Amino acid sequence: MTRRYTGGFISAKEQATDSNTANGVFTLAEAQEKTALGNFPTGRWTPQRSLRIRASASAGLSRTFGTPTSAYKWTWSAWVKRGLLSSNLNYPNLFGAGTSAADQIVLASVSSIDCLNMNLNNASGGYFVTTQVFRDTSAWYHIIVAVDTTQAIASNRMLVYVNGVAVTSFSQVSYPTQNSATIINSATGHYLGRDGNATRYFDGYLSEVNFIDGQQLDPTYFGTTDPETGTWIPKRYTGTYGNNGFYLDFRDNSAVTATTIGADRSGNGNNWTPSNISVTAGATYDSMVDVPGIASVSSQTEIGGITRGNYCTLNSIGREYGGNSYSGTFSNANLTYASSGNPSHAFGTIAVPSDSTVGYYWEVYVDSADAVRTYIGIIDPYASPSVQADGSSYSWPYKALISSNGGAYYNYAGGTAGGGSGTYTAYTTGDLIQVAYKNGTIWFGKNGTWMNSGNPAAGTGYLDNGIDTTKTWLPYVGYNSNFTVNFGQRPFTYTPPTGFKTLCTTNLPNPVIKRPDQHFQAVTHTGNNRALTIGAAGQGTPLFQSSVKQISKSARFISARPNYFRKIPVTAGNTQKFTWSGWVKQGHWSGSGMFMSAGDSSNRSIFGTYGANNVFTFLHYSSYAINFSTNTGYPDPTRWYHFVLAVDTTQPNGTQGVKLWVDGVQQTSWSSSAYTQNTNLFFNSSSYNHYLGQNADGNQVFTGSMADVYWIDGQQLDATNFGMFDPNGNWCPITYTGTYGTNGFYLDYSDSSSVNGGSGTSWSNVTYGVGLGGWTTLNKSQPIANNAVVDSIGVWQNSSESGKYVYIVRSDGGSNYTIVAQSASFTHVGNALQWVQLTSQYTVPATGTYYMAVYCPGSGLNWGHDTGGSTTWTYYVGNPGAGSIAYTTGAQPYYEPALYYRSNSKGLSADKSGSNNHWWGWNFSVAAGIENDSLTDVPTDWSSTNDAIDDGGETRGNYCTLNPSSTNTSSPAGTAYAMYQYYNTSATSAWGVGGTMAIPKNSGKYYWEYILSSGVSSSAGGIPRVGTMKSDYLGGNYPGAGGGFGYTNVGGFGVNAYDGTTVTEGISGPTLGAFTTNDVMGIAYDSYTGRWYVRKNGTWLNSGDPVAGTGYCGVIGLLDQPITPMINSYNSVNVHCNFGQRPYANSAPAGYKSLNTKSMKDQGGYNLPNTYGTLLNTPDIVWTKNRVNGNNWSAFDTILGPGYSYSTSTTDTRYNQGSTAVQAFTPGGVTFGPDNSSTGSSNGNNWNYISYMWNKGVLPGIDIVNYSGTGAATQIKHNLGQKPAMIIVFVTNQVTAAARNKAVYHRELGSTQGLYLQAAAAAGTETGYWNSTDPDSQYFTVGGNNDVNGTNQSYTAYLFAEVPGFSKFGKYTGNSSTEGPFIYTGFRPKLVWIKRTTNVPAATGSQAWNMTDTTRSPYNPINVAVWQNDASVESSSTNYNLDILSNGFKLRNTTYETNDSSNSYVYMCFAESPFKYANAR
Repeated sequence: MTRRYTGGFISAKEQATDSNTANGVFTLAEAQEKTALGNFPTGRWTPQRSLRIRASASAGLSRTFGTPTSAYKWTWSAWVKRGLLSSNLNYPNLFGAGTSAADQIVLASVSSIDCLNMNLNNASGGYFVTTQVFRDTSAWYHIIVAVDTTQAIASNRMLVYVNGVAVTSFSQVSYPTQNSATIINSATGHYLGRDGNATRYFDGYLSEVNFIDGQQLDPTYFGTTDPETGTWIPKRYTGTYGNNGFYLDFRDNSAVTATTIGADRSGNGNNWTPSNISVTAGATYDSMVDVPGIASVSSQTEIGGITRGNYCTLNSIGREYGGNSYSGTFSNANLTYASSGNPSHAFGTIAVPSDSTVGYYWEVYVDSADAVRTYIGIIDPYASPSVQADGSSYSWPYKALISSNGGAYYNYAGGTAGGGSGTYTAYTTGDLIQVAYKNGTIWFGKNGTWMNSGNPAAGTGYLDNGIDTTKTWLPYVGYNSNFTVNFGQRPFTYTPPTGFKTLCTTNLPNPVIKRPDQHFQAVTHTGNNRALTIGAAGQGTPLFQSSVKQISKSARFISARPNYFRKIPVTAGNTQKFTWSGWVKQGHWSGSGMFMSAGDSSNRSIFGTYGANNVFTFLHYSSYAINFSTNTGYPDPTRWYHFVLAVDTTQPNGTQGVKLWVDGVQQTSWSSSAYTQNTNLFFNSSSYNHYLGQNADGNQVFTGSMADVYWIDGQQLDATNFGMFDPNGNWCPITYTGTYGTNGFYLDYSDSSSVNGGSGTSWSNVTYGVGLGGWTTLNKSQPIANNAVVDSIGVWQNSSESGKYVYIVRSDGGSNYTIVAQSASFTHVGNALQWVQLTSQYTVPATGTYYMAVYCPGSGLNWGHDTGGSTTWTYYVGNPGAGSIAYTTGAQPYYEPALYYRSNSKGLSADKSGSNNHWWGWNFSVAAGIENDSLTDVPTDWSSTNDAIDDGGETRGNYCTLNPSSTNTSSPAGTAYAMYQYYNTSATSAWGVGGTMAIPKNSGKYYWEYILSSGVSSSAGGIPRVGTMKSDYLGGNYPGAGGGFGYTNVGGFGVNAYDGTTVTEGISGPTLGAFTTNDVMGIAYDSYTGRWYVRKNGTWLNSGDPVAGTGYCGVIGLLDQPITPMINSYNSVNVHCNFGQRPYANSAPAGYKSLNTKSMKDQGGYNLPNTYGTLLNTPDIVWTKNRVNGNNWSAFDTILGPGYSYSTSTTDTRYNQGSTAVQAFTPGGVTFGPDNSSTGSSNGNNWNYISYMWNKGVLPGIDIVNYSGTGAATQIKHNLGQKPAMIIVFVTNQVTAAARNKAVYHRELGSTQGLYLQAAAAAGTETGYWNSTDPDSQYFTVGGNNDVNGTNQSYTAYLFAEVPGFSKFGKYTGNSSTEGPFIYTGFRPKLVWIKRTTNVPAATGSQAWNMTDTTRSPYNPINVAVWQNDASVESSSTNYNLDILSNGFKLRNTTYETNDSSNSYVYMCFAESPFKYANAR
């Protein structure tokens, strides 16, 4: 059976009374484990069953209540899916009590159709009628009514919530008298699905019905917001119920009794008696698996009645074809349809997906059949119906049907009659028709036998396999016949073919965008005539932001130095229990090194990645009491890994004692797993040094980068404390909010002002005896601060000397001192400040006087100088022997040392947990240049600046590095040090290395730098060559043996640095002049044109100008194969790279970006390394309108940049709006400047605005393209990777002053017609717009019309592709009825944008391009419109009524703008929630 998650709660009564429960319920731990493995969405629980209530059968449930816990307080909660609406029923009751004087909760026709209404007839004055209506029949509502008549505030006595949101708008409302008792919850008869007089019946489904006696509860007791989808989902109630409380989950369908289908699961035994409910197999079966939410696991064969989810039914509010009436009747919760007359049709509520791996199966029982015109199959109803060859009065161009008259089969493609191949069987009343559809192929069966000898599982015997998968195919039944359907919400009569599933939301493909508000948002704001941010940091709702954090910096580790962090705990912590969390980017494909260790050369505890393939190892090196190694390796240098190691050696076994998560998934496959319970580790011991980045014995030094490192002393925590899955399934970092324990710490590496504190003053500026900011220079009169943590002592002298030591000494009074800490022997290099590490960190006690000292073999023990000079007073003794020493005074030479120690908590090594457990960074650098170890290469994509110039070290993201696994030999002589340096040690061979990131054609403009550190010469002994190569050479496939040169192949370019010669795809280019050691070579590459440019120490060579596009060194051909940076060199050549992860030596040219995932996404890149993008996107297009003062729309975009806009309602070109325009595009929103103009276009004081914000990229199917006009038909490259469905073209700068239309392409109009964004006019023939050529997945074509392609004019095009579950572009035909067309979108829309395209009357005036959204109209009917092409203020009127539904929208008006009879309309919609996850609206 399908297992479910109950929130971790299951009562003893449930376990005792339901044998299915023990195996049917996930425990909390199991649910968390499945979540980590990706099979169980976080926090989501799917109810077991629903109960269908058939009004046609007068069905319902009843119970007589006893004495209540409270006569004044109660809460009723239920999930409700509607069948028939109120227009077809008489006050459908959900829940009530009493007969002649009754309390009722109904979905009723009162002042508005299908509002929610409650009457508390016994509580004086208690009733309400909601303004909003609830007529979505395709998904589930969660309805809560909570009453407490003891409340002093009247409006608090009667509360109603729908889908977790309080309803506050009522057309009628009167609150109960204080302390008045209600009939509901009194000792009388109560009813579900009907009233007490048996005259009013609900039609639909009920699930998860809770009644709480004695408490007024809010929605959080019964539901929660799913963090992955933003949808309100069920949650198991775990509180008390009170005397009359009950919980009905309808799971036991073994019989129709009060102890089975009506059983109370609260533990109270308050069972309900069912009436006219059936669990007999067949059409009357009322126990359904149609439930709210999405099932997580479905292990059973799809036999119907198993998989939980929101199921397809027949759509009783359809009218997809635009007709005025159905001439048919729906019943039995929309699973039965009785047609009468022609035409008469019913469609399903879920379109069948065209998924190559999944098929869908359903059954249709023919209750009565017409001899000729009974049709069953699928139809795309949005191509306008017309009279077809079969003579029907309504027919569709796109359909796949079988009819009853001898099984005639119809397939119309574009209006041409055709038929499938094979034999079709006639059917009649009493037959059961089977339908199977998979990826454009359809089969039909009758009474268990597939027609045409079909075998859907094998893919043979189909009736048609040429169905257009780009269409919207809805299940269909129609004409003079009656039908009952089963999409799998109850058991099928026949077993579906293997590989075919039931038609429910659980089985729909996962949308590529789970959270549409990541990429589109409608934001309202109020202007203030000052700088105003909307979105994340200001007014309105931003593009989706969750608890995902934006990591600022990483620290680079280089084993060749080596560099690492060290500390020794001041106080011992828990040596048996800890958690380490850190993000790691590997620098070697094997043996990258230890992440952390504690101990010494003999005894140590360590963990990290080691050995072949970088397996994870956790080892307690003391008789190997703990020894764990994974089978899986983690070698990928192109990405970030998140490791969480959680240890508790008090646990009885290794499975519980040692847990490892990688990217949120627990690792359970170990090659070794030795474990000894109660082992005391060296971690958290105050007796041993602790290291980050190396083994405690000095080996296995880590190479790579680390970010966001946590240590939790005394707790074994799981990965969910440090990360979460985003809506796209990526594991992302979050902020840890718990406690740290004694030795806990958090290193975020964000402070790059210094390594260990201080001002970061260059050491070369230090004079003898002069202290740095943040450091302290001591002489005898300057003791070390009490409580200071001293790891190292800095020694300055101007001559070299060996055999030296540094000490910390304690003053014992008089001339007596005791050595308390010291270093090992060292040699001073001279003329430098040299840091010498103590053998162990020393914390200066809170009392006493302590000094630093240095032992110099030539002069004894010395204190630090106070000033420079030829002589100075100092203190010294002879060679220290015993711990107690004396001092004398005398003159010493000026070269004796000045001493320094760390005295604050700043720098790269600072603990940010608040615990002051700071580390000491050893051999790290934050100085500008190639040794800088503070990088913006991080796991999250974001930017700290909106500057058009990329200076490097600004944009955060996963950066390109040198790829140690992409060398041209299995044993390269060269080494890629920490990903940014290549050093070839071969004397004879030209070895090379490529980058980790590929640059596809037309994916942006990029800049990076090579720093030629050493070995540049004209001899064969030192020839560096740098440039690019085809990315398919990554992984060892270099061209040629023994050093093939990447840029000699197609797709490569480069420079021979020793003589400046250039090569592009094997063809010689300009000679630029020789480079030499320490030169900085900049490379600019424009992937749109293929042009590349070279800079030397800030000067562009060959008179190059990357911004203007002139002086390039070569042109890469138009390739599908991406290219990647590369280095190729001979002996002793040392080349460093900077792809922007640290500041450039010279800023990138305008428009060129650093090479990272954020830049590539911003420019439409694809095929990126595995990355963990931020959930807070920066909008790229912002469309803003003043709602209350007449002014035109303004469109802003990141290509135009701050200060500029388009007036989308006029024929004007780009407008320099200056300080009143968008001043910055920020994560989640934008910042507007002050606007004191008369119209206040974007930020006038106290004026209200609406802004639509889109984020561009391949995922949301949105692109911005700039191009130059030629006056002749031209192909323009775009970056969508699929066909655009809509294109809007703006003239950026025009040569003449003539007005220019803003041309619009819509796929439903085709390439011979166009619309004008700024005008109301109908679609017209415009062959000069698109050159009669539809766009494809790479290009769109413009003709010679000046609106789109004038000579020497510049243009910007906004392109929108259709992304299932996120955007929809289509057409429909109006019917001038408040029962207007229903438009299936596959999601619940946020924005609906409609344009009439035929016979636009003069009366329309300028108001067209009707725009409505759920931000300005938060509930149905939506009726607040603005017009894209018009400056008028917004208007609220029934003329604009439409309903936003879980799977589309329905016109509820008769206006010519959106629903004029027989006229055509096109639309553009963006989603609020994909239908897979959506609740009813």
